[in-house]
Amino acid sequence: MAHSNAPNHDISEVMIRLGLSETDLSKLLKAADIDYPVHASPGRSTNTNPLSEKEVEVLRSGGAKGLDEGPDLHLARVNSLQRLIEECQTLTDHALKSESVAKLLQISVSDVERDAQRSPPSLHGFEVEPGVWRFPAWQFTDAGEIPHLSSILEIVAQWKPVLLDRFMRLPHCDLEIDGKSVCPREWLIAKHEPDLIFQLARFIGSN
Repeated sequence: MAHSNAPNHDISEVMIRLGLSETDLSKLLKAADIDYPVHASPGRSTNTNPLSEKEVEVLRSGGAKGLDEGPDLHLARVNSLQRLIEECQTLTDHALKSESVAKLLQISVSDVERDAQRSPPSLHGFEVEPGVWRFPAWQFTDAGEIPHLSSILEIVAQWKPVLLDRFMRLPHCDLEIDGKSVCPREWLIAKHEPDLIFQLARFIGSN
Protein backbone atom coordinates (compact mmCIF):
# COMPACT_ATOMS: atom_id res chain seq x y z
CA MET A 1 0.00 0.00 0.00
CA ALA A 2 1.46 3.35 -1.01
CA HIS A 3 1.90 6.10 1.56
CA SER A 4 0.81 9.52 0.33
CA ASN A 5 3.11 11.33 2.76
CA ALA A 6 6.15 9.15 2.12
CA PRO A 7 9.48 10.94 1.60
CA ASN A 8 10.57 11.36 -1.97
CA HIS A 9 13.16 8.60 -1.98
CA ASP A 10 13.47 4.84 -2.06
CA ILE A 11 12.35 3.28 1.23
CA SER A 12 15.23 0.82 0.96
CA GLU A 13 17.64 3.73 1.43
CA VAL A 14 15.69 4.78 4.51
CA MET A 15 15.90 1.26 5.93
CA ILE A 16 19.67 1.40 5.59
CA ARG A 17 19.73 4.78 7.36
CA LEU A 18 17.56 3.28 10.10
CA GLY A 19 20.24 0.72 10.83
CA LEU A 20 19.85 -2.21 8.44
CA SER A 21 22.83 -3.57 6.53
CA GLU A 22 22.73 -2.52 2.87
CA THR A 23 24.33 -5.79 1.78
CA ASP A 24 22.05 -8.00 3.85
CA LEU A 25 18.96 -6.04 2.85
CA SER A 26 19.62 -6.33 -0.88
CA LYS A 27 20.45 -10.03 -0.60
CA LEU A 28 17.40 -10.83 1.49
CA LEU A 29 15.02 -8.90 -0.75
CA LYS A 30 16.35 -10.71 -3.80
CA ALA A 31 16.30 -14.11 -2.14
CA ALA A 32 12.75 -13.57 -0.86
CA ASP A 33 11.60 -12.78 -4.41
CA ILE A 34 10.13 -9.40 -3.44
CA ASP A 35 9.13 -6.92 -6.14
CA TYR A 36 10.07 -3.67 -4.43
CA PRO A 37 8.52 -0.42 -5.76
CA VAL A 38 9.51 3.05 -4.57
CA HIS A 39 7.27 4.65 -1.87
CA ALA A 40 5.38 1.43 -1.22
CA SER A 41 5.60 -1.63 0.93
CA PRO A 42 6.29 -4.69 -1.19
CA GLY A 43 3.48 -7.01 -2.15
CA ARG A 44 3.54 -10.48 -0.71
CA SER A 45 5.32 -12.93 -2.96
CA THR A 46 3.12 -15.50 -4.66
CA ASN A 47 6.11 -17.72 -5.38
CA THR A 48 5.86 -20.72 -3.04
CA ASN A 49 8.46 -22.85 -4.83
CA PRO A 50 11.23 -24.25 -2.64
CA LEU A 51 14.32 -22.07 -2.27
CA SER A 52 17.18 -22.80 -4.59
CA GLU A 53 20.54 -23.73 -3.12
CA LYS A 54 21.80 -20.26 -4.00
CA GLU A 55 18.85 -18.57 -2.26
CA VAL A 56 19.39 -20.67 0.86
CA GLU A 57 23.05 -19.67 0.88
CA VAL A 58 22.15 -15.98 0.52
CA LEU A 59 19.57 -16.08 3.30
CA ARG A 60 21.98 -17.89 5.59
CA SER A 61 24.62 -15.26 4.92
CA GLY A 62 22.09 -12.69 6.18
CA GLY A 63 21.59 -14.61 9.42
CA ALA A 64 18.52 -16.68 8.51
CA LYS A 65 18.14 -20.11 10.11
CA GLY A 66 15.98 -23.18 9.51
CA LEU A 67 15.98 -22.92 5.73
CA ASP A 68 15.41 -26.60 5.00
CA GLU A 69 11.73 -26.59 5.87
CA GLY A 70 10.21 -25.98 2.45
CA PRO A 71 7.91 -23.35 0.87
CA ASP A 72 5.94 -22.50 4.01
CA LEU A 73 9.09 -21.18 5.66
CA HIS A 74 9.99 -19.27 2.51
CA LEU A 75 6.63 -17.50 2.63
CA ALA A 76 7.12 -16.79 6.33
CA ARG A 77 10.49 -15.20 5.56
CA VAL A 78 8.90 -13.06 2.86
CA ASN A 79 6.13 -11.92 5.19
CA SER A 80 8.65 -11.18 7.93
CA LEU A 81 10.62 -9.01 5.54
CA GLN A 82 7.44 -7.23 4.52
CA ARG A 83 6.65 -6.41 8.14
CA LEU A 84 10.16 -5.06 8.64
CA ILE A 85 9.86 -2.83 5.58
CA GLU A 86 6.44 -1.60 6.72
CA GLU A 87 7.87 -0.91 10.20
CA CYS A 88 10.58 1.28 8.72
CA GLN A 89 8.08 3.07 6.48
CA THR A 90 5.76 3.72 9.44
CA LEU A 91 8.62 4.99 11.59
CA THR A 92 9.55 7.46 8.86
CA ASP A 93 5.99 8.53 8.06
CA HIS A 94 5.09 9.23 11.69
CA ALA A 95 8.31 11.02 12.56
CA LEU A 96 8.26 14.81 12.88
CA LYS A 97 9.99 17.16 10.49
CA SER A 98 12.58 19.59 11.82
CA GLU A 99 10.14 22.48 11.46
CA SER A 100 7.49 20.71 13.55
CA VAL A 101 9.97 19.96 16.32
CA ALA A 102 11.21 23.55 16.27
CA LYS A 103 7.66 24.83 16.68
CA LEU A 104 6.91 22.36 19.49
CA LEU A 105 10.08 23.16 21.44
CA GLN A 106 10.07 26.85 20.51
CA ILE A 107 13.62 26.80 19.18
CA SER A 108 15.08 27.27 15.70
CA VAL A 109 15.28 24.56 13.05
CA SER A 110 19.06 24.82 13.09
CA ASP A 111 19.08 24.26 16.86
CA VAL A 112 16.85 21.20 16.45
CA GLU A 113 19.15 19.60 13.91
CA ARG A 114 22.23 20.62 15.87
CA ASP A 115 20.81 18.95 18.99
CA ALA A 116 20.41 15.72 17.03
CA GLN A 117 24.05 15.80 15.94
CA ARG A 118 25.61 16.51 19.32
CA SER A 119 27.63 13.81 21.06
CA PRO A 120 25.69 12.61 22.92
CA PRO A 121 22.55 13.97 21.24
CA SER A 122 19.84 15.78 23.16
CA LEU A 123 17.25 14.95 20.47
CA HIS A 124 16.97 11.70 18.54
CA GLY A 125 16.83 12.17 14.79
CA PHE A 126 17.89 10.51 11.56
CA GLU A 127 18.36 11.66 7.99
CA VAL A 128 16.02 10.16 5.38
CA GLU A 129 18.35 11.67 2.81
CA PRO A 130 21.33 13.99 3.22
CA GLY A 131 20.22 17.13 5.06
CA VAL A 132 16.59 15.99 5.50
CA TRP A 133 15.94 15.14 9.14
CA ARG A 134 13.12 13.27 10.84
CA PHE A 135 12.52 12.95 14.59
CA PRO A 136 10.63 9.90 15.93
CA ALA A 137 7.44 10.95 17.68
CA TRP A 138 7.95 8.78 20.78
CA GLN A 139 10.32 11.38 22.30
CA PHE A 140 7.69 14.14 22.35
CA THR A 141 4.42 15.00 24.07
CA ASP A 142 2.08 17.88 23.33
CA ALA A 143 4.05 19.88 25.91
CA GLY A 144 7.54 19.13 24.58
CA GLU A 145 10.10 16.41 25.29
CA ILE A 146 9.37 13.34 27.40
CA PRO A 147 11.01 13.41 30.86
CA HIS A 148 14.67 12.35 31.05
CA LEU A 149 15.11 12.25 27.27
CA SER A 150 18.68 13.55 27.34
CA SER A 151 19.70 10.96 29.94
CA ILE A 152 18.24 8.15 27.83
CA LEU A 153 19.91 9.37 24.66
CA GLU A 154 23.24 9.48 26.44
CA ILE A 155 22.91 5.74 27.10
CA VAL A 156 21.55 4.76 23.67
CA ALA A 157 23.55 7.18 21.52
CA GLN A 158 24.91 4.34 19.35
CA TRP A 159 21.59 2.53 18.88
CA LYS A 160 19.99 2.34 15.47
CA PRO A 161 16.62 4.12 15.10
CA VAL A 162 14.61 0.91 14.56
CA LEU A 163 15.91 -0.68 17.77
CA LEU A 164 15.38 2.49 19.79
CA ASP A 165 11.85 2.92 18.42
CA ARG A 166 10.95 -0.61 19.46
CA PHE A 167 12.49 -0.17 22.91
CA MET A 168 10.63 3.06 23.65
CA ARG A 169 7.23 2.10 22.22
CA LEU A 170 6.74 -1.60 23.03
CA PRO A 171 5.38 -2.67 26.45
CA HIS A 172 7.92 -4.30 28.76
CA CYS A 173 7.10 -6.93 31.37
CA ASP A 174 9.19 -5.12 34.01
CA LEU A 175 7.21 -1.89 33.62
CA GLU A 176 3.72 -1.97 35.10
CA ILE A 177 1.21 0.77 35.84
CA ASP A 178 -2.04 -0.32 37.52
CA GLY A 179 -1.24 -3.94 36.73
CA LYS A 180 -0.72 -3.32 33.02
CA SER A 181 2.58 -3.57 31.16
CA VAL A 182 3.57 -0.28 29.58
CA CYS A 183 6.34 0.95 27.32
CA PRO A 184 9.29 3.07 28.52
CA ARG A 185 7.72 6.16 26.94
CA GLU A 186 4.50 5.75 28.96
CA TRP A 187 6.49 4.99 32.11
CA LEU A 188 8.45 8.21 31.85
CA ILE A 189 5.46 10.36 30.93
CA ALA A 190 3.72 9.04 34.06
CA LYS A 191 6.73 10.42 36.00
CA HIS A 192 7.85 7.08 37.40
CA GLU A 193 11.42 6.49 38.53
CA PRO A 194 13.64 6.60 35.40
CA ASP A 195 16.43 4.39 36.77
CA LEU A 196 14.62 1.23 35.69
CA ILE A 197 14.53 2.51 32.10
CA PHE A 198 18.21 3.36 32.26
CA GLN A 199 19.00 -0.14 33.54
CA LEU A 200 16.96 -1.80 30.78
CA ALA A 201 18.66 0.30 28.13
CA ARG A 202 22.12 -0.53 29.47
CA PHE A 203 21.26 -4.23 29.60
CA ILE A 204 20.01 -4.30 26.01
CA GLY A 205 22.95 -2.26 24.83
CA SER A 206 25.40 -4.70 26.40
CA ASN A 207 23.96 -7.70 24.56
